[in-house]
Amino acid sequence: MTGTLTAVAARAAAVPTEVPLAAAGVQRAAWLLLVFPLAGAVVLLLGGRRTNRWGHLVGVAMPLAAFVYGVIAFVAMLGYPADQRSRELTLFT
Repeated sequence: MTGTLTAVAARAAAVPTEVPLAAAGVQRAAWLLLVFPLAGAVVLLLGGRRTNRWGHLVGVAMPLAAFVYGVIAFVAMLGYPADQRSRELTLFT
């Protein structure tokens, strides 16, 4: 077992680590993808029956806003060079 752990540690030390790129531009607000629907759900949950007249608008608008932001972020990502858009993930070699 110790030999296996040593081999894994040696392999981990030999694998070059990649530094993730810092978010820039539109991608800096990627947290909005989660916050829009969550905020809509919180408003509807806490509003209760008071939201009966306009709650359906919130229920549609918040996921729609998250989708629009996602499309904007995707289009902005297409403007990056190809080597910055994707990263090869190898689980097993």
